[in-house]
Amino acid sequence: MACRAHRIILLSLVIFGTVQACQSGMVCKDPLGCIIIDEDQSIQIGAALPMSGRQRELGIAWLGEIERAAQAFHGGLDQTFSPVSYDLNCSPENSQEMASLVSSQDRVLLVIASACDPFDSQFAQSVSDAGQNIVWLAQGQTNLPDLPPGNLLLQTSSDPVGTQDQALGLVSAVSRWVFDLFDPPAQVTSTGGIVLGRQSVRSRLEQVETIESSGWRWDCSPDRTCLLIQSGVN
Repeated sequence: MACRAHRIILLSLVIFGTVQACQSGMVCKDPLGCIIIDEDQSIQIGAALPMSGRQRELGIAWLGEIERAAQAFHGGLDQTFSPVSYDLNCSPENSQEMASLVSSQDRVLLVIASACDPFDSQFAQSVSDAGQNIVWLAQGQTNLPDLPPGNLLLQTSSDPVGTQDQALGLVSAVSRWVFDLFDPPAQVTSTGGIVLGRQSVRSRLEQVETIESSGWRWDCSPDRTCLLIQSGVN
């Protein structure tokens, strides 16, 4: 039943993306569907962080850093970025609820998430099945299961990452790198909008070998886990 539900969600997203592209005069050739972002709209980026429970202060601080990075980012697109917050507090009940919520957000192509310990495989798989993608931030190396398609895990070699300011610097650097994944878009509309293909964004995420942003650097392996090898903070 769960697999059937995942197929229905994904099929609905493909149909939605195809209809939306046709209405704008564009042809969507992405196998997972497309979304159209008009010139006056923002690109929505999910932020799945612990906004409740014992890690609440960390989640609030990380969300604030993602929001500041979005406001300060000036890339090659006319569109801005708008973080959408989800409370992922690592409890099994919360995980299922947040997975359903994120999967229903058809305009969110990518989520920045704080990795739980143990790793939240249920959330990762459900979001992947819905055609969305996740960049996980994990403080410290963790033994992980195989990551579903569209999942990338960024690890540090220690837990935590120095001071809180250093950790926030890491979050800001990752956010800016994530924003760059959307440029260039698959297509540009005649009215200045952009077409974002779900598989196109996923492929860029999965094919990365090195991540460099604001002095921070991660080296990535074929299993889509990336280890921090250079800190952007002296």
